[in-house]
Amino acid sequence: MVEQHELSVLLDDALDKGKLEMHYQPKVSNTGKCIGLEALARWNCPIIGYISPAVFIPIAEEHGMINRLTDFVIQTVCQQISNWENDGVIIVPVAINISFVDFKPKKFISKLVQNLIEFNVKPEQIEIEITETSFATNEEYLSLINSLQSLGFIISIDDFGVGYSNLSRIADYPIDKLKIDRSLISQLTTSERKKALVQTIHDLCETLNIKCIAEGVETQEQVTVMSDMGCKEFQGFYFSKPLSSQQYIKYIDNADVSTHNTNIKSN
Repeated sequence: MVEQHELSVLLDDALDKGKLEMHYQPKVSNTGKCIGLEALARWNCPIIGYISPAVFIPIAEEHGMINRLTDFVIQTVCQQISNWENDGVIIVPVAINISFVDFKPKKFISKLVQNLIEFNVKPEQIEIEITETSFATNEEYLSLINSLQSLGFIISIDDFGVGYSNLSRIADYPIDKLKIDRSLISQLTTSERKKALVQTIHDLCETLNIKCIAEGVETQEQVTVMSDMGCKEFQGFYFSKPLSSQQYIKYIDNADVSTHNTNIKSN
């Protein structure tokens, strides 16, 4: 088993040499149209092999490398959007996940704006995903989110339902989208209580004019249940795994971008 210290040394080297890659998982509408992407860092270490983000992201947070990783993601995503646009590829908003560990708000906004200018990317082409836990434990960052939103960035809460925040607090969040956590989606067909919770979250989003996304969708049954609730946006392996930039071009160029179009209910 590889020691955490050894992994941290290897990750430090990978960040220095730009050896990580970005993959992009599509988000689809209830008509099967690709409406967004989530940028996901991938690390295929030449010494050890593939290392899961669930392993290397906590290492980056614990060893003071998370800001470098975030900088890498921002620059790579902005450059990729610019490349796709130059190649005539359909552009949809790309979501970037942000960690609040060792977070420096002013530096983060400065880095974002700097990359937007350098690669001629519009703020509305970038979605900032922040976990529910971050909102719950970092009240001082609400002003930061307001600032990002005022600049034109799309703001969403990721993994909602894990922290079980008071649902009424959703009204206080300055957000555009909310992603219901995969742990709740996975229990839609086995737990009536979890199903009721998901329905409540979805209905509250509808009332507050917040877009609601079912995350981690893996089966047609889950799609059907969420569609019956009125959900119009989905993400998960049922529709597509995370794709390399070249795989995404083939995906979006396909006339029928989702092989499951006919199985999604229109509302």
